[in-house]
Amino acid sequence: LVVYLLNGILLIPQSSLTYDEMDHWSYGKRILKIQPKRVYPFDDASTMPVTGLNAIPRAIEQLADPSLRKSDAGFSDILHGRYVTIFLCLLTGILIWSWSRELFGELAGLFSLFLYVFCPNLNAHGTLLTTDAYAALFTLATFYSLWRFIQVSHWKRFLLFAFCLSIAQV
Repeated sequence: LVVYLLNGILLIPQSSLTYDEMDHWSYGKRILKIQPKRVYPFDDASTMPVTGLNAIPRAIEQLADPSLRKSDAGFSDILHGRYVTIFLCLLTGILIWSWSRELFGELAGLFSLFLYVFCPNLNAHGTLLTTDAYAALFTLATFYSLWRFIQVSHWKRFLLFAFCLSIAQV
């Protein structure tokens, strides 16, 4: 996980923005302002409320300095928002390690984590301000909570499964 974190931290400042990151950040900013109306009919169509988490670094900056005005059209805010995505990807890695360890033992958990950390697709999408990392985490959490519910059918585990499924759907 430390390797994954360092890779992401070193990669973010060197990466250019992708086509849809500005749309995700713009919608996330509107979510935090409690103005979720979609104003761009085509671009807003792929954004989800969870992108509001990526706008939190800018919100913190704005609260610390209410007179803050940036002249970079949001590029620095997108770069800072990418660090939130890396944090969520770390949670995904922890979940993969934990589930694999429960299924097959400690070595299998570490091997699964190794594959996760060095997967080029996950490394590419894990440093972007999009909904891909969120979808991966919430879908994996849904399957994990379903597996746990199947292992021991208890109403608390069912509620966790239902919660994870609802978050994945949102």
